[in-house]
Amino acid sequence: NESILVGNAGGACELRYDDSLKFETTSTGVEISNAANSTVDLKFHYSTNTGYSVISMDNGNNVTLNVDVPSAGNNSFFNIKIDDDEKFRIASGGNVGIGTSSPSQLLELNGASSPCVLLKDTTNDVISYLFSDDSNAYVGSASNHPVIIKQNNGTAITIDTSKNTTFEGDIDLADSKKIKLGA
Repeated sequence: NESILVGNAGGACELRYDDSLKFETTSTGVEISNAANSTVDLKFHYSTNTGYSVISMDNGNNVTLNVDVPSAGNNSFFNIKIDDDEKFRIASGGNVGIGTSSPSQLLELNGASSPCVLLKDTTNDVISYLFSDDSNAYVGSASNHPVIIKQNNGTAITIDTSKNTTFEGDIDLADSKKIKLGA
């Protein structure tokens, strides 16, 4: 087994192991190769830590990012920063945060400007949303389509585009509560 570093014309270089090209610099960047029918790994290791992270690509061109492989603890994470400001995080427990570095739910969105989850079915441009502002929580339609609330996979409440509401079941009032109709 022999490793060879080869300098090429124009400043490019190659790293070969047993005469097989493993790493080369090119005019457009860096290329990592594996001629065998196996996974190609790019491993990042911090010298004073037992953990490391790996970006792998298998022979089916599937890419995997594995963060802190032999973890020294249970606090590893993956994040994306823009202009050194964290925008997205996947915590070690699998929780995903947008606008937070410590998501406490499976998906947590935080923001000072009315954070919103918007879903759009492009077949008929049906847009539903869930959002909050300084003092209210909202769920509804941002398009001219009915809002349907389901329970046990069946329709429970429908609010049509004229804001008429249909309840599929009974309305029960507890402890002498009242329903006020009209003004």
